[in-house]
Amino acid sequence: MASALLESERKGVSPLQAKEAVSYWTLNVTILRAETHQSRDYWSESDCYVILSLPTATAITYRTATVSNTNNPEWDETFTFRVPTNVKVSQ
Repeated sequence: MASALLESERKGVSPLQAKEAVSYWTLNVTILRAETHQSRDYWSESDCYVILSLPTATAITYRTATVSNTNNPEWDETFTFRVPTNVKVSQ
């Protein structure tokens, strides 16, 4: 990092603008379907959706489309996360 700061100062770039190169893995998550056993709504079936977040990768939260009036929704939606390679993977 120090050498990057010195090099950036030589090139006339402020140290705050100098960035280290970060490599990423691409994680694709596909939501296919869900099966619920009982609707919480007395008058109709459930309105289902899925919320995805991966805090170690990004602050972005993804949400599927809402599938109305079903207890067995199907989406087939794919979401992509960019995960920095320096993130520890727990097992």
